Amino acid sequence: MLSAVELKEQVRAMGADLVGVARVDSSLLRGHGEEPDKLLPGAQSLISIGVALNKTAVCSGNLLLARHDTMCVYERLNHISLETIRMLARYGAKAVSVPPYLPVDMGGETKGMKGEINHKTVAAIAGLGGIGRPGRHWIKPFINHPWIWSLCASGHYCHRCSTEP
Repeated sequence: MLSAVELKEQVRAMGADLVGVARVDSSLLRGHGEEPDKLLPGAQSLISIGVALNKTAVCSGNLLLARHDTMCVYERLNHISLETIRMLARYGAKAVSVPPYLPVDMGGETKGMKGEINHKTVAAIAGLGGIGRPGRHWIKPFINHPWIWSLCASGHYCHRCSTEP
């Protein structure tokens, strides 16, 4: 089995700008009502993947450029997600991709595209950002305008050692 360091290195090599791993037994995850077992029974880890949007295109005021860049980022995330699932399968782990675009929750503090789990909460638990005021998340400042995607995996990726315990 891969260590968290090896997993992150391989996913970055596929084109991710950010990669983090969160354990599904996180109290913060449960505190936000997330239930990864519904996505993958026996899940042990959530892998958070971030890809930066092109800030120039997104902030250009040109809707066509912004949409095109967003579509390109989704395509990259789809590719990275599929390749990560295939790579994990070679190591004997099961994994599923959790797409970020449906359902859309436009109520209260959770407003936005949530998916089956809150990808920003997973990113925060995985060390890619944090959670401030209720429902307000931030992602590390070294990446502008990231799109975050999550994978749910059956393997446990230990952060303190080079191989799975």
